[in-house]
Amino acid sequence: MGKRVFRVNTCCKRRRASVPASEGFEIVDLGLAQRLTELSYQIETCYQPCTTSYLDAKGHWNISCYSELAEDVPDLMVLGAVQHPPLLALLLPLLDELTVHLTRWWHSIHPDKNGFTLRRVQSFVTKYSATHGKSHLTRHVDGPQVHASMILQLHSPKGFAGGGITVWDSEQQEHFYQLRAGELCLLDHMVWHQSNQVTSGERWVLVVFCQQVATAIANCHLSNAPCPISQMTCQDAISIATLAADQHFQVEKSVVFGLMKMLEFGGPEERERAAFALGCVAANCSENRELMMECGAAQLMIDLLHRMLAVGSMKPATHECAWIVAALGRLASKSTSNKSIIAREGVINLVAELVRSGNALEREEAISTLCNLSANHESNKDAIVATGVVESLLKVLKGEALGCIKERLWCMAALSNLASGSVRRQTVILVAGGIKDLAKVLSSGTSKERCRAAAALASFTEHRQTILDAGVMDSLCSMLQADGPEEKEEAMFLMEDFEPARNLGLCWAKKTKCLTDQGAVFPRGNLF
Repeated sequence: MGKRVFRVNTCCKRRRASVPASEGFEIVDLGLAQRLTELSYQIETCYQPCTTSYLDAKGHWNISCYSELAEDVPDLMVLGAVQHPPLLALLLPLLDELTVHLTRWWHSIHPDKNGFTLRRVQSFVTKYSATHGKSHLTRHVDGPQVHASMILQLHSPKGFAGGGITVWDSEQQEHFYQLRAGELCLLDHMVWHQSNQVTSGERWVLVVFCQQVATAIANCHLSNAPCPISQMTCQDAISIATLAADQHFQVEKSVVFGLMKMLEFGGPEERERAAFALGCVAANCSENRELMMECGAAQLMIDLLHRMLAVGSMKPATHECAWIVAALGRLASKSTSNKSIIAREGVINLVAELVRSGNALEREEAISTLCNLSANHESNKDAIVATGVVESLLKVLKGEALGCIKERLWCMAALSNLASGSVRRQTVILVAGGIKDLAKVLSSGTSKERCRAAAALASFTEHRQTILDAGVMDSLCSMLQADGPEEKEEAMFLMEDFEPARNLGLCWAKKTKCLTDQGAVFPRGNLF
């Protein structure tokens, strides 16, 4: 008997849209009802559910039979789940056709991901029935490791009442669909949904989870290099990082894909080197940053960061995590759109957690990344403050170890950005003791630290009297006598609004000065 091949109709029937596809989900009719009817007996014959722990059914979920389980994605492994090869052999042609359809739809709502495709990492058949613990699945998302998923309503020979699916859009509005056989629910990354309760009969569905993977990396070659990208070594990554120190060095797309492949599939040292090199490539060249975003490097690093910092996961023993955070921060530099894209993927919460609990290098790079994400981006500033990380930044600011100097400099730059442009954020930092802590740095810090502290205090435009009450005048007058011009300039900008400075005859015409980031001008904009 020849292999049966199922083909999705090229002109599928679509429900009248109740929400735009950009909301992250869509219901389509693939015209498979008759084919699924013919297939239903074989599915039922192959169906061998295993007892697993899933969501709130701890150790009692025994209504799913797994056709595929990707062992290289440990965060997706379901305790007790076992792959059933006969089911995969039966469903493989259908699964391939469905994945093509899901991928086309996913690309249509993510045109920026043209460097990626989807691969299946898990597929299973579930049979719901009107039995306690087997009737439905509560509201959930499929997890950060699942970039797209789909639910196909199979033919249910016994029929059923109830069931259907509820999906929540980006505004958390509910949308209910009573799927018919052959209808497919397409879901984007992290979309909330639930399978509703079956009150009688049996409801059969096929569920598929997919991850994004770079499409071109397997065939790319490093320009003018003796070895193909698939064989890129740690030394190659070091060479690229060294060349990238030149701000005029632009890389080819093949180099970015090669580093991405090394980061995703290499050993511990290779991943660390690749992450470091990607950060260097992004650091000094806007064209490189645009290319990395186009190739999907940011999304890959974000996904890896989510995986590393997931509850129960172990971070690598290398500095891979720190260099990924650093690379994301450099991608965010001087690009409003990059800042928005990176923040939208939940990076701010992850980076804030590293400020609290990371090692010294992770903490330093996390603080610098918060600085870049916050520069001239009001919604990111609000999101950063909402994480409660201000207190952690101030703890770092009060550190006295020699190794903390760079962390303190980045801290003050970040606090300056967060305070700029918002009385509410200024007050949050004030209440946490930020102005007093900055005043202490002003009196006892190094020359660089005093400059950065003065710049940060200048951002507190609505708390001038509080700054004066913190006793900064003596420190500022001392800075005016410093040898270096930067200390004098920063002291002047902070003092020019203070009445005591006028009484001392220290009055200057209001000055404006362009900063390197986004052309910000005084009164203080944002650093970096």
